[in-house]
Amino acid sequence: MSSVVFATLPTLLRRGRRKAKTRIEHEAFVPGATDAHGNPVEAWADPVERFVFGVAPRTSEEPVLVGRDAVVVTHEVYAPHGFPLAPRDRVRHGGMVFEVEGPRMDWENGPYSGRRVGSVFGLRHVSG
Repeated sequence: MSSVVFATLPTLLRRGRRKAKTRIEHEAFVPGATDAHGNPVEAWADPVERFVFGVAPRTSEEPVLVGRDAVVVTHEVYAPHGFPLAPRDRVRHGGMVFEVEGPRMDWENGPYSGRRVGSVFGLRHVSG
């Protein structure tokens, strides 16, 4: 019988994984971008290679929508303190493109007060 263990950021750091070795590609959202005709468009900067502590799966679901076969996959990124991801940015990892979901969550409160342990970001990929 096997068991699955989901590690938290402080657990990863206690286990000696203090070096950010997992490679991702970060595409920053460019607000106010326009097309050749001056119309507003969504745009992202060119990908930049960055390193994080890890990327872990959260959920995968297939919402029932009439006329649509969709799959929603979510992951978490465990990153060094002050990592420059923001909502609407994109992350490329494992052959998928994710959008950053929500604000950065910093491990700086409670038992981690006064320490810059790191940050956690939610990612979301929708296909179909």
